[in-house]
Amino acid sequence: MGCVHVYTGDGKGKTSAAVGLGVRALGHGLRVCFIQLLKPPDDPSGEIEPLRKLGAEVFRFQGQRPTFTLRSEKERAELVASSALAFARIRQVVSSHRHDVVIVDELCPAIAEGLIPEEAALDLLKMRPPDMEFVITGRDAPASLTEAADLVTRMECVRHPYDSGDTDRPGIDR
Repeated sequence: MGCVHVYTGDGKGKTSAAVGLGVRALGHGLRVCFIQLLKPPDDPSGEIEPLRKLGAEVFRFQGQRPTFTLRSEKERAELVASSALAFARIRQVVSSHRHDVVIVDELCPAIAEGLIPEEAALDLLKMRPPDMEFVITGRDAPASLTEAADLVTRMECVRHPYDSGDTDRPGIDR
């Protein structure tokens, strides 16, 4: 029986935990799909190529969280359209039954920002095959999602080098 995992909170490590689970699954011969939302187009995320090389199917829908960076209605409209395409791909991946593990990185903020309807995400959990592991990451997980999950981990930031002005480091923070 597959589980729904939610990695949320303001601490570092949500995507890393999900990627680690994906790598472990690949190491055991499971079929993994990693879908990443809301990452800037120029974000050099270090997890993408290794996942591909290990055999994961990877989809990346780029864009930035509206409350962080968008300055115009046009930018928001583009992000809404991209999010609709992303959600259609997520539904397709789940309904195809071709994967044992599906990881949707940054789904929580996409819901919190109103880019993906919360009810649609909950419906997705209901339609997934019972043996599929479904992993969701991101800050601001809605209560309904954590209630529907089998495993919930809240990452808590106690201290981080960002607090003293350090920038993110390739291979460590991204």
